[in-house]
Amino acid sequence: MAAIESYEDLILWLLYVEGKNAPFEGISGRTRLVKMIFIFEKEVKKLFSKKNLNFSEVDEFEPLHYGPFNSRIYKALDFLKSLKFISVKERTNTNPVYEENVYHNEDAGLIQTEIDGRFNALEETFLITQLGKDFVEANQAGILSENQIELLTKLKSKINSMSLKSLLHYVYKNYPEQIGNSVIKEQVLGDDL
Repeated sequence: MAAIESYEDLILWLLYVEGKNAPFEGISGRTRLVKMIFIFEKEVKKLFSKKNLNFSEVDEFEPLHYGPFNSRIYKALDFLKSLKFISVKERTNTNPVYEENVYHNEDAGLIQTEIDGRFNALEETFLITQLGKDFVEANQAGILSENQIELLTKLKSKINSMSLKSLLHYVYKNYPEQIGNSVIKEQVLGDDL
């Protein structure tokens, strides 16, 4: 039985499972995806059988400017894009009051500029392509049980339905060791500091 062996496999599964609003729902932003994988590592991974999960990359998370970070996830995204297993939909957000602009920067996969008091952020949404779906369906990204697929579906649905600020607040509050030298901890935690 093939196991999930890498972040590439996990990302494909997360993009493959149904989301809150649609089958194959995308995941918006690198920050959201990194925190989703971090929460998987901390809360969901232990519910998977060892025979279905054959990687341990949680030690690679380190507390950086925006909480837990792992550069391996960015490399996995680049690799999956190069194989055309995932695509990236980009959108410019030009809202004058961009609620989450404080959390976005180039490290988070967004480029932010301010023009005439308006914040312009290039937002990325990651989507699985037909090639990626075929790869998962051919059991090349590991074989998961119905229960494990349900766990990933619940994780994706929960995190996709949260605002970025709420997601960061959850991670910072539950994993204070990952705050490190966060440049946004005051904005995220507010009175919880």
